[in-house]
Amino acid sequence: MPTSGSISVAGDEITSMSGGKLAAWRARHVGFIFQMYNLIPVLTAFQNVELPLLLTKLSKAQRRQHVETALALVGLADRMKHYPRQLSGGQEQRSRSLGRSSLTRRSSSPTSPQATSTARARARSWS
Repeated sequence: MPTSGSISVAGDEITSMSGGKLAAWRARHVGFIFQMYNLIPVLTAFQNVELPLLLTKLSKAQRRQHVETALALVGLADRMKHYPRQLSGGQEQRSRSLGRSSLTRRSSSPTSPQATSTARARARSWS
């Protein structure tokens, strides 16, 4: 366990952040890709991608723009209104991996071609 030092990520010094500020920072910058898709079956692809954005200060119009851009980047623009049961496994995974502008993505296989291409696409879209 380190006893001194600091951690800065993208210009933010996170070591001294309070619990609340650190939670807000994580909500804006850290996302996860799960092996199981964890999509909510009663929500459309659009709604599943939008869900984590509801925790941000983005306006409804900004959230819509982020979701539409993200789904288009991974080839799901025509599947926005589809429910998880109507998507292929790969489409479900791409849908769930979106939603937040993230500095970090964690995955059980972070070097997979899908994880790598999705991360690159998302980095370009929110740069």
